[in-house]
Order: sequence, then C-alpha cells, then structure tokens
Amino acid sequence: MFIVCLVTITSVYAAKYIVIDNDPLSSAPGNFKSTGYTYGKGANDYNGDHRLGTPGKETNECIWVHKSITYADVPYASYRVYLHNSSFTCPKAAYYVTAPNGWQDKFACFINQDTAPGGWSYIIKNYSSYPESELGLTLGNGGSSGGGKLGADAGEIIIPN
Repeated sequence: MFIVCLVTITSVYAAKYIVIDNDPLSSAPGNFKSTGYTYGKGANDYNGDHRLGTPGKETNECIWVHKSITYADVPYASYRVYLHNSSFTCPKAAYYVTAPNGWQDKFACFINQDTAPGGWSYIIKNYSSYPESELGLTLGNGGSSGGGKLGADAGEIIIPN
C-alpha cells in the first residue's frame, strides 16, 4: 500500500521592505530630513554616505518618513536602521516612532551605535500607532547621551503583507 500526502506551504510572513536613505533619489519612496548634522561618506555606508550629529542637542534630529503610506493604510509596521560606520559612536542613541508632521511620537529604544553589529538593527517590531501617523522614525539628539557621534544613514520600514 502506498500513501501520498501533498502539503502546500505558503509564507504568511511575506513583507514589504521600504528603505528610506539619508540622501534618497527623487524616485525613492521616502523623505529624509535632518537639522544640525554634517554630511559624510564611508565605504560601508548604505549608498555610500551618512550624516553625523552630536548627542544632547535638543534642536537636532534626523527623521525618515514615507511619502504616501500612513497607518490608515497599514495596521502596523516594524522599523530598522542601518548602522555600519566606525564614526557612529554614540553609546545611547534614542530612536522614536514618528507621528504626524514629524514630531516624535513614541520612544522606541536606545541603541549603542558604538557596539551595534554592522548592518540593520531593529528599532521596534510590529508597532501600531495613531491612524493618522506617518510611517517613519526619528533619531532624537535630545534624548541621546553618553558622548560620541550620532550616526544616521538609512532607515527601513517593514510592512507585513
């Protein structure tokens, strides 16, 4: 007797990965803005460049925001940042999920940029915010501390399908 069993496996975890670089092309899906940061280049940077800032300066920040998708379109999302530059040395970089008009909405986490592994680091997973919120994240200088230099490169929004 011979029994055949066919199993179909589909991925329920397929996701859309949207990268917002610190210097996006006009065709890119997101916007990046910064105040009080300087431009720099590095071999390991995402698309070859980055921004550097100083922790503790309240008026300085970097914001990555999607151009058109909001939480009204997506029930929740995850966020990562690209950290792969030896100049990124802030031991307590403060990241936030961005609310409407780029204001800091919810504190997500601190990351030690000096010891973070090279590449993508999660800020927050499966976060759901206000329905009118933009999909974005902020690196806030005011909440960051410990010296060193704050590094900002690419941000990534992961939207589950």
